Amino acid sequence: LFADQNLMAPNLTQIGDDFGFDERETDTKLGSLIAVGFFCVGGPISVLAGYYADVMDRVRLFGIVTLFGSVASGSTYFVQTYGELYFVRVMTGISIGGAIPIVLSLLADLYTMDLRIKAVMIVTLASGGGVAFGQLLAGLVGPTAGWRLPFVIIAIPAIFFGVLVLFTVQDPARGASEEAVLSYL
Repeated sequence: LFADQNLMAPNLTQIGDDFGFDERETDTKLGSLIAVGFFCVGGPISVLAGYYADVMDRVRLFGIVTLFGSVASGSTYFVQTYGELYFVRVMTGISIGGAIPIVLSLLADLYTMDLRIKAVMIVTLASGGGVAFGQLLAGLVGPTAGWRLPFVIIAIPAIFFGVLVLFTVQDPARGASEEAVLSYL
């Protein structure tokens, strides 16, 4: 899921050339404006996802958020204009912003207090590792196969696992790992 976040970075010059941008436009439109849009969408979505993680099935919510962002990421392959690129990249902010509060809510119910921080640490490391993997992949694939292909390579497994989660994983009982609940059982 997080591998998508920096897929453009290694190939900004190639993307800028593809859209006919000069160096300044490449830096401004690709290196700045898209990132601002990504976080302007992802931030509010994070708040909304946190709210909805308290009132609905979190696994379904996570699957939907994952699929939405992954389809947007894969759609990057087909963009023809900067406006289209901007739109699909900003829409991927939905998955990144939405995933974090949902995952943290799930971890709170899957792990007891003494194991929870370890679980959060593993998720955080995996998120950072995903960003690094995506950037490495884009840097290796982009120069020879084009800047668009890494988006498809990352989107396909994300879509697969999003569907898998949506249809096979059950939402854990809320509060199931809290000491007060455990001692009551």
